[in-house]
Amino acid sequence: MRARMLFVVAVSGLALLVAPPAQAASPNCTVAGGTLVQFPTGSPVWEFCVLTPIQSSGTNGSGVEIREAFYNGHKVMKRGHIPILNVKYAPGGCGCFRDWFDGEIKFEVRDQNGNIVNNSQSGQIFDNASSVRTVCDSGGSGGDIPPSTGFKGVAIERLPDRMILTSQTSAGWYRYEAKWTFFTDGHVLPQTGYAATSSSCVNSSHHHNSYWRLDMDIDDSGNDAVGTPGGTIQPDECPANCPGTRRPAEPVGLVPLKVFDKTSSRGYHVNPHWVANSTYDPFGTFTIGDAWLLQYKTGSGPVASEIDDGNGLGGCPIGSTFLSWSNNESLDAQDVVVWYREGALHGSGQIDACARTGPVLEPFGDWSPGAP
Repeated sequence: MRARMLFVVAVSGLALLVAPPAQAASPNCTVAGGTLVQFPTGSPVWEFCVLTPIQSSGTNGSGVEIREAFYNGHKVMKRGHIPILNVKYAPGGCGCFRDWFDGEIKFEVRDQNGNIVNNSQSGQIFDNASSVRTVCDSGGSGGDIPPSTGFKGVAIERLPDRMILTSQTSAGWYRYEAKWTFFTDGHVLPQTGYAATSSSCVNSSHHHNSYWRLDMDIDDSGNDAVGTPGGTIQPDECPANCPGTRRPAEPVGLVPLKVFDKTSSRGYHVNPHWVANSTYDPFGTFTIGDAWLLQYKTGSGPVASEIDDGNGLGGCPIGSTFLSWSNNESLDAQDVVVWYREGALHGSGQIDACARTGPVLEPFGDWSPGAP
């Protein structure tokens, strides 16, 4: 439990103990890595560091990576990304692949004047775009955005109530759209879009899976818990009926995970998301679980030892190595890491289909500026 100084204030002859306002904090991208992003401009409620896919961490990259995210001066997460991305075909298809998520490929970005932004160099950030268009939007049968009219990196769209970060990567014939949306009310919507260009393999039914890693350092590291602010769920890998960590067969009745700071009771629901059509894949065909709750594992340098399972591109399925991170450890007043799977079914011949899936992060508690 963190100690807080108390001030004595005299009101109408009574002595009251009043906690001082919490001091707002901001990310240090020089230390954390990445580029500082603030939203809205001038009076930001969101501040964080962003890394483009080519700059992202993990054995095979991890898409658009968010580090040191603060909302209204309160810390939300240390890191959010997808270190594990894989696909498996139906029997008779092309097998199973562990894909890379750092191969930036061009997509269409327009500036505020409607002009197409051209940049062939990877790792760029274009702020204040008026629109973006990826293969998810144009359809895979049309191929990629022409080489002369493309942008590589992360494009940022700023709307009155939200900011959208978009990138596109390639892994063979696949085109992965990486997207984060930050709302002014504190909600966060991270998404992966699963698209492809023409290939014989794409014509076979296959399952995509994204494994989100969310290091939720609410307020600070080392004082978080899971469940609800009145109880915790232990141990770190819950049984089949544990709320939020194993999904029912149907989307109705899904219970969110909750991660919160034990002192402030601020926290986030990690809500499952599904698309409103048959492309949603509630379980996939080869995953061994949908969510894991772990203690942060210190590694060498800035990368945690459980940042991914260390398998190369040949290690497609998630196996026992992944679960070995879980050792029945306590999640009470700890540095909690949430792993959360979202998936989609790409039907046979659906070259122009693109399902976007990802968890919905919903704040609860007092996140107002200066709240203790």
